[in-house]
Amino acid sequence: LPLARALRLEAELDPAGAGPALAKATALLDGLLKENPLSAEAWVERGHAEAAAGQLSAADRVVAVDHFTQAVRSFEEARRINATLEDALREPLRESRRALLGAD
Repeated sequence: LPLARALRLEAELDPAGAGPALAKATALLDGLLKENPLSAEAWVERGHAEAAAGQLSAADRVVAVDHFTQAVRSFEEARRINATLEDALREPLRESRRALLGAD
């Protein structure tokens, strides 16, 4: 998880290299979730990576919608697995839903 988080943060700090960094972070998280689908922390991190990818893809409505949809699903899965994340995920989930609606 630290590597995926570092890649996501790198993408946020360096928009020019954001696409490859986010793709690598998502691939790492997908592998982790395949091995441990009950990792709420991995679902949270995947939600953040998808939301960042959605923002990066804002010019392509179809791609952005897909990323924001995945972000919402990831955050909701994390909440389902660990209800104590409800408060911490309220704002990222709200932002992803807003972006999803705005991307339509």
